[in-house]
Amino acid sequence: MSTESIVNSNIQLVFDTNILVDALTARGEYYHYAVDLLEMVTKGDAEGWYAPHTLTTVYYLLERTLTKDALTRKDAIRGARDLLKTLVEILKPLPQVGNEISGLDAGDGDDLEDLLIIKLATSYLPNPLFVTRGSQLESSYGFE
Repeated sequence: MSTESIVNSNIQLVFDTNILVDALTARGEYYHYAVDLLEMVTKGDAEGWYAPHTLTTVYYLLERTLTKDALTRKDAIRGARDLLKTLVEILKPLPQVGNEISGLDAGDGDDLEDLLIIKLATSYLPNPLFVTRGSQLESSYGFE
C-alpha cells in the first residue's frame, strides 16, 4: 500500500456501507444526513472515500431495493448499476491489497467491516473522518 495519500481537502470523509445505502435508497432516518455529506463531496467542500470491498454489498442492497418497485428485474439491475457508477464517480477508493483483515484485532461484538474500513482509511489518509450512523459530523459541520 502506498504511503503517499491523495489529499485535496482538509475534510476526508470515509463512508460506511450503510450510509451509502441510506443515501442511494432514501432509507431510514440517516438518509438526509448521508445525502448532505455526499453533497459536500460533490461541491468540493470535502473529499469522499469508500472501501472497495463495500461495493458488492451496496450493489446487492440497491438491486434488492429497486426490484421492489421496478417493472422488471433487468430494470432493477440497470438502476443499481447506474447508481453504483454515479457513486464511484463521486467518491475515491481507498487502496486495499487484500490482507488487511488478517491484522485486525477484533473483539467480541466488534463490527469487522467497520474495523477494516477504519484500518484502510487510517493507513492511507492523514486525517480521515469515518461516516457511520453513529458519527457526530452533523454537529461539527452544521448539519441538522
